[in-house]
Amino acid sequence: MKSNLTVKLIAAVFVLFVCEGIARLGLNIFQTNFQQDWRFQDWRFTSVNYTEVVKQKRSMVEDILLDNGGYIQLDADLGWTVKPNGIEGRPSDGVYNDRLYQANSDGIRSSHEYQRNPSSDVVRVAVFGDSFSHADDVSNDAAWTAVWEQSNSNLEVLNFGVPGFGTDQAYLRYQKEGKEFSPDITVLGIMSENLMRNVNTFVPFYRPDAWPTSKPRFVFAPDGSFTLKENFFRDRSDYQALIDDLPATLLELGEHDWWYNAKYKPGILDNSSLFQLLHYSYILFRYPWMLDDRSLYKKESEHYKILLEIIQRFSKEVEESGSTPVIVLFPSLEVLEKFRVDGNLMYSPLLDDLDKQSIRYVDVLDGFTKYGGDVDVRGLIPGHNSVIGNEMAARYINEELQVLIESNLTTKQNR
Repeated sequence: MKSNLTVKLIAAVFVLFVCEGIARLGLNIFQTNFQQDWRFQDWRFTSVNYTEVVKQKRSMVEDILLDNGGYIQLDADLGWTVKPNGIEGRPSDGVYNDRLYQANSDGIRSSHEYQRNPSSDVVRVAVFGDSFSHADDVSNDAAWTAVWEQSNSNLEVLNFGVPGFGTDQAYLRYQKEGKEFSPDITVLGIMSENLMRNVNTFVPFYRPDAWPTSKPRFVFAPDGSFTLKENFFRDRSDYQALIDDLPATLLELGEHDWWYNAKYKPGILDNSSLFQLLHYSYILFRYPWMLDDRSLYKKESEHYKILLEIIQRFSKEVEESGSTPVIVLFPSLEVLEKFRVDGNLMYSPLLDDLDKQSIRYVDVLDGFTKYGGDVDVRGLIPGHNSVIGNEMAARYINEELQVLIESNLTTKQNR
């Protein structure tokens, strides 16, 4: 009896070693064929020890507690926002500009102030969105909103964009601050990756390299209602919990975070080739967009449903306020690269839904195709839109909305 058990144990170990060898061969094939693809360099293919990730960010947490930021400040409702009169310089094209970003007293990216109500001879546009709407990595004057404003003396373009925002936060900032400026046209800027942020409540759960800040998010409740889960850290002092009681705090933060619940946590099997291969297979099954970007906008996904619901609610609220809603879509570098190679557009399902629901939109990718077809992709989007990319975006958006602008101006002047 004991002899039979020993034989079975040896056989099991032998089979395991064979499987490990086959798995190692499979991993080599996988890595040879796919590892250079940007999607497979993504952190989602590895386990993440969030406790260690946040521990390494202790200096960032301390900066938050001390309010050491110059351009961004915490916000109880939004997570963070642009600081009124904030100034920040960043490297751009090898040149360090001490006043690269400058906000006015209302936290709008501008070197000048805007009255609460526009004059009758001006059409006012308010823009809400992420870093592409904000125009990261270029100076105030080179931001597409400023270029657009400067192109027409009868136009004001207020830039409420905030670096790192999800579409949910942009929508909430519109609700919180946008209406009081009485815009004639209200823009919601959406970069193609933004729907990933809308299911996130603590930024490092989605991007472990990011600042350890929390954010609000919307969820669909079991009864189908669309519910807001408020920002977890309501006050600056709340961030002390990331130092005092990190594991328990992360558990609470992760309750409504899609990425926290989707990721597997580190374990003793991480060094096994068989486990790694099974994990890669699971990831590709669960996240098919790793091989087909278009499925990222799969209409059945929670990411897509939330994005579309936000757009619909934003459009309805803007119309009810007497303004005209416009969605402006910004392609990422990867989306534009892929489009130029095979003509496939990752967010085409969204365009279909916007068309069906008669929601007005402008796709900046069309502008890049029209005006920048001979410009290298990285010349347009080296990370964020370049100076040239911002100029083309402003030119195309102005062209697409010219009739709407003129109509608004005529209506206001005839009142």
